[in-house]
Amino acid sequence: MENLLALPAGTTLVGDYRIERVLGAGGFGITYLAREIALDRLVTVKEYFPSDFAVRDASATVRPKGPDCQEDYDWGLTRFIDEAQTLAKFDHPNINRVYRYFRANCTAYMVLHFEQGQSLKSWLSGLYRAPRQAELDELLRPLLDALEALHARNYLHRDIAPDNIIVRKDAMPVLIDFGSARGQMVQHSRTVSALVKAGYSPYEQYAASGRQQGPWTDIYSLGATLYQAISGKRPSDAPSRIVTDDVKPATEVALSAYRQRFLAAIDHALALAIEKRPQSIAEWRRELLVEAAIVKTGPVERRQDALRQLELVGAESAAAIPLRKPVKSRFIEMLERVATRSGGKCPAPASDAARLKALEVKNPDPAPAPAVPKTAAPKARRSWSELWRFGRRPRANLPSAPGKN
Repeated sequence: MENLLALPAGTTLVGDYRIERVLGAGGFGITYLAREIALDRLVTVKEYFPSDFAVRDASATVRPKGPDCQEDYDWGLTRFIDEAQTLAKFDHPNINRVYRYFRANCTAYMVLHFEQGQSLKSWLSGLYRAPRQAELDELLRPLLDALEALHARNYLHRDIAPDNIIVRKDAMPVLIDFGSARGQMVQHSRTVSALVKAGYSPYEQYAASGRQQGPWTDIYSLGATLYQAISGKRPSDAPSRIVTDDVKPATEVALSAYRQRFLAAIDHALALAIEKRPQSIAEWRRELLVEAAIVKTGPVERRQDALRQLELVGAESAAAIPLRKPVKSRFIEMLERVATRSGGKCPAPASDAARLKALEVKNPDPAPAPAVPKTAAPKARRSWSELWRFGRRPRANLPSAPGKN
């Protein structure tokens, strides 16, 4: 990608990183593919370069366009470094990892892990069909976990969209290109062009102040991303929806068979009013994945999925989830064998009592046994201990008491 403002290929930064090529550029900075010389590995390097009020001279130094831009430039530089310091604290498999940051050329740089894969946008177009429910579930679980980890530290992504989610070769999604510092810069200067992303940014991101933004902001953006995935088109811009909301419900535009509660959760996330959206990832997860199928087969994974289901639907509903195949009791098997031998068919009643009743109907009562003549009851014989207790010796025809001759 050619960019006249970018560093040329072959440029070395602080003696550790050699620029390979430009990956992308926006109003807040330029992203490069670089090679870490000491470890001979590819990394991603982001350069703070606010194109609205910065220029690069012949020596590669970045400077404000004029004295009136100095304050905004310095303020944005501080926010860029703050973002690097914050992201470096996260060690999450679904958040693009920051290795280090440094200052050079009168600007700042952030070194990140180079995620090999394709964007969610490319992944969706490469399917040549609508994604299946199970595929979206597998992508959603780690993405929701990553966002929950960010929000737990009062940090927002602020730029979730199909091109800011990388799908690795192992189908694991990763959040990249955070827009938190960029959003703060826009609120401060109101000059950076990359403020919002059409169709994916909620209405509060168009406001001058970011005080109304929260977890619900990222939820809207991820909901819009899911809407794009299931329908093939992104929602209308939030300001346009304020005037005329022409976004059809997900249940009407879905191109494949999806869970109704899953589609309703997408519509819930796309509510224009902040208070009408899910207020946390935990709340939204319950709506999105409450009926998700358990697809893993290992015993540990089954237990983990079962515990997750308990969190999602509560103990009462989760009790109905078959964790293992029911085993037929030996008593029931015995009754079935008896019924088969007697020529009757053993139905499958709901309980053991019902099975016994079924057998009584199939097998006629046996004929009454002949009467037995009454005889005198045999005289009870005293035990050895009783005989010895009363000093009576046993009769001669009886064996001697134990231990006596």
